[in-house]
Amino acid sequence: MKIERIELRRIALPYVAPFETSGWRELANHSVLARITGEGCEGWGEAPVGTGPWYNEETYATAWVMLRDILGPLLMEAPLVSASVVTERFARVRGNRMAQSALEFAAWDLFSTRDGVSLSRALGGTAIRSRSESVLAFSLVSTHCSMLSAAM
Repeated sequence: MKIERIELRRIALPYVAPFETSGWRELANHSVLARITGEGCEGWGEAPVGTGPWYNEETYATAWVMLRDILGPLLMEAPLVSASVVTERFARVRGNRMAQSALEFAAWDLFSTRDGVSLSRALGGTAIRSRSESVLAFSLVSTHCSMLSAAM
């Protein structure tokens, strides 16, 4: 699939309460969203970065530059045969995993949309077929978590 266009958007979603650690405080979730288009479909991805390098080396400013100047052009240099080749295409880029993830996620979304399958199915997941299976799965997880809490 030929990637026809890449759009980047910066967003800031305010938290209900500040996110605080011993090292920093954030009032909003800052991310860079990536929208890619090809064959009449679109795919969305996100680089979940912060305002400063307090969690890791990436920020919304560095992710923006990497996506615009390095990763975007690499993604568009040749058609993609599948979403799984995006990782290979970015192999020579060191670090910047969150910026890379924005375009990787967008590619998976794009291909699953084009193919008419859920993103979960495209990534190898299996669907829960009935409500009773979903309740059973929740019950098993709840029981396991309760047992872990009781053991502590």
